[in-house]
Formats: sequence, structure tokens, C-alpha cells
Amino acid sequence: MLHFSPLQRSHRSPKESSACGSGSSLVLWPWFVVGFLFVFIGMSFTVTMYSMHPSGEYVTEYSLWEYYWIEIPRGFGPQSLGPATGSSSAARRTAFEHLLLSAGGGAVCLGIGWLLRRIKRN
Repeated sequence: MLHFSPLQRSHRSPKESSACGSGSSLVLWPWFVVGFLFVFIGMSFTVTMYSMHPSGEYVTEYSLWEYYWIEIPRGFGPQSLGPATGSSSAARRTAFEHLLLSAGGGAVCLGIGWLLRRIKRN
């Protein structure tokens, strides 16, 4: 009967050790960043939002980055009542959804990177 001490080194090759250790996760983080940025930037230019024009006279359509450009200063400025006021809660919810979907895009790219590494390793 063989007994192994917890201090005894495992008998793995260096290739197996690097694949199982934290070194493999360090190689995959760029995949997440690329996917996150791809979705974040893509949504910034393709998604449209409706917001009150800064003059308060009419509603207009903005791309997402323009929407943030208008709504963020409104959230920090003086608040007044009426239809011309911006909706800071809607801007916060939109930003949260934007970050959540971007993180999902990063996770998808991370999975693709992991799958490609696994195929390449075998």
C-alpha cells in the first residue's frame, strides 16, 4: 500500500502543471477584454436611445454614447420637475445593462479562447 504525503510533489509534466495551474488563466484574460470591448464599443455606436433634447423642447434619438454624453451631466446638475428633465435612473439602468451585456460578450470570447486552447493542446 502506497501512502503519499501532502508535501510530496505531484508527478506531472511541466505542460500538465501549466495547464492546470493559474498560468493558464493568465493567458485567457485578453480574450475576455477583447470580447468585452467589442460588445461595449459596438453597442455604443449601434444602439439608439430617446432622450429629451438639452433645450427641453423635443425628444430626439441619440446613439448610446451621445445619450451618456447628455444624461451624465444632467444627473449631476440641478434637478427640476417637468417633462424636460432627464431620467437619471433610466441612464443608470441603461449603463448597467450595457456593462452586463459587455461582460457577457467577454465571457463568450473567453469560452472561445478556452475552447481553442483545449483543441490546440490535444
